[in-house]
This record gives sequence, C-alpha cells and structure tokens, in this order.
Amino acid sequence: MRTVRLERLPARLAPLFRPLPEDPWVTAFADKGHGHGALRGALRGALRRVVSDFDADGILGTHPMALYGEVAWRDLIGARRRLLDVGAGAGD
Repeated sequence: MRTVRLERLPARLAPLFRPLPEDPWVTAFADKGHGHGALRGALRGALRRVVSDFDADGILGTHPMALYGEVAWRDLIGARRRLLDVGAGAGD
C-alpha cells in the first residue's frame, strides 16, 4: 500500500484525508504498470498530431484509467448504494 505524507498536505486538507482500504483489484492494476516501449511511444507521438492525447491513448491502449476497485467503492459509499457510470470508454 502506498503512503501519504500528511505533513505535506495543507493544514485544512490533512484532517480530511481518508486512505483507501487494501483492494486486490487496485493492487493488480498498479502491479500491471510498465513502460510502453519506443515503438508505441513513437506511434503515440505521431497519433497526437491528428487526434487528442486521450484518443491516442485509447487507440494504443497506453494509459488505461481506473478509479477504485469494488472494496474501495464499498468503503466509500457503503454496500447498499448503487453507482451509475456515465463516463466515456469501454469501462475496462
């Protein structure tokens, strides 16, 4: 689990900080992180000339986005509530 140096946060924010619980999904997502290599980096650079950064990343699969795993969501909003994902993308 990553740590946060609360002393570096503004005094108003430090008491509001709430660490995420351990979550196997988040750990697996973070552990998968790796470099993209020179070829994919060059392709991304070329694509960025004609599409947005977000689109280039989506086409090449270079920067998947994630928020929380199920454990973290349950901790944040409780087990009985529901969420509706209205974001763009495939959701993976």
